[in-house]
Amino acid sequence: MARSKGIEVIQHNNARVEINHDTQIVTKHYFRKASEFYVRREAKWLRKLTRFDVAPKFIDYSGKTIVMKYVGKAVTPETLPDDWEAQLNNIADKLVKVKCFYLDLQLVHLRVLNGKIRLIDFGQTRTANPARKWIPELIRERMLNIVSPLVQNYIK
Repeated sequence: MARSKGIEVIQHNNARVEINHDTQIVTKHYFRKASEFYVRREAKWLRKLTRFDVAPKFIDYSGKTIVMKYVGKAVTPETLPDDWEAQLNNIADKLVKVKCFYLDLQLVHLRVLNGKIRLIDFGQTRTANPARKWIPELIRERMLNIVSPLVQNYIK
């Protein structure tokens, strides 16, 4: 992770993320051949979720690059808000509302800024089949299960 003049760069296997801390703007550049597909998919879900404030605010995309608002640092025992469970349930409710089946749910995809938890990285997300009634509970259960161990470790 490099940082210069308010810009933090995070290198991933498939993308480079630039966080401009002065403007609070994140630019994500994908590397792979199919990257434009992932950018379009991520842009689609960010647009749908922006109004609920549970994901980064979508700004723009072009080719293999997507631009969005900064939504904070990774969830840790120090950044986890007291009402984390209610916030995760709210995020799950909004995912269900827009029929978003988030497949890559990991702790690193939950971010906190000013006590507000948001979900990032929608490149692997699919449209949920409304006929599958178990999907909303699966989303909620997975979300709570990834954060609960963090809370348990913090309490010990």
